[in-house]
Amino acid sequence: MPAAEFHPLTVVAVEPLTDAAVAITLEVPEVLRSAYAHTPGQHVIVKAVIDGEVVRRSYSICSPVGESRFVIGVKKLHGGVFSTYANELLKAGDVLEVTPPTGDFVLEPDPGNSNHYVA
Repeated sequence: MPAAEFHPLTVVAVEPLTDAAVAITLEVPEVLRSAYAHTPGQHVIVKAVIDGEVVRRSYSICSPVGESRFVIGVKKLHGGVFSTYANELLKAGDVLEVTPPTGDFVLEPDPGNSNHYVA
């Protein structure tokens, strides 16, 4: 398996969803937009150095397809290194290393079908 390719992405916003969860919005530079185009159901790997330790975690993308920014949701877990960092210290302007979207457990909507998709 090839090594994951990470790119630095700037955090645009960290917004509380609940008392223990945040939505992190990341900006994708124009030059990387095609690499970060995603299909519903895909995820990214986020890498950060926290207290001198390299931490990697996978998060599902929870924003609409085709936008220049994407959002991941991070729930704070007891003892969770990245989740605690994301919920308590991460802020707009910070940079995270993030892989392009990956994963095959996806939904490929049929544009000819006018039904609504929910999960």
